[in-house]
Amino acid sequence: MFEQLPDALMDMEVAVPLAVTIILVARFVFGGALFHVRWIDSWNVIRRVKVPLISQYVLGNLVPFDFEIENSAHKEEFVAVSQLNPKEIEFRMAESIDSEVPLLAGLKTDWKGREEVATAVSYHGPRPWPGAPSWLRPRQTHRTYFRVRGDGGWYTMITAHEEANSYRPDKWKDHLFKGTFSASEGVRRTILRLEEADVDVLYAPDWLDVSSTQDPDAVEAEG
Repeated sequence: MFEQLPDALMDMEVAVPLAVTIILVARFVFGGALFHVRWIDSWNVIRRVKVPLISQYVLGNLVPFDFEIENSAHKEEFVAVSQLNPKEIEFRMAESIDSEVPLLAGLKTDWKGREEVATAVSYHGPRPWPGAPSWLRPRQTHRTYFRVRGDGGWYTMITAHEEANSYRPDKWKDHLFKGTFSASEGVRRTILRLEEADVDVLYAPDWLDVSSTQDPDAVEAEG
């Protein structure tokens, strides 16, 4: 059936909305409980095994376009390091934001080839209608965590970016093609959340070979 349709129709007008629809149905059926950060450790194990399989055997058959399941976190996304683990960090931030594990986020490595140990997102912007779930807001901050070793032992490195919400059918092109992707905005928002949650972090660990230009004291609080 797919081969009978024009390439443009398949690639843009049917394939991506179909994938978004499938994910949206899963969200409405299972709600936010399944993706809560309380399961962040379990999801990390599952994602390492299942996400590539989902990409290759499920999305690969249903959606005829390249799906990037492996991608990279860049130095510009560096936020800080902490001696807390990702679950502890996310639980503290969850006191002021709705945080969850993204269902099909690509598995990441950082600029030194370290593999992620956890990932989470939080959503912001106006709800599409009063009472709509938070995960339908138009924007998201995506945080990815790595384990790194410094002079003081093992730390959790936090990286982040801000982008369009892939759950929104009207935002999928923006999300997929990184139209309004912003590392600096994701870093800024994450710094604010860490400060609000009183998470003890180091912002400029030289031993990571990362030069952080973000000064938490210079970040203005949001209205």
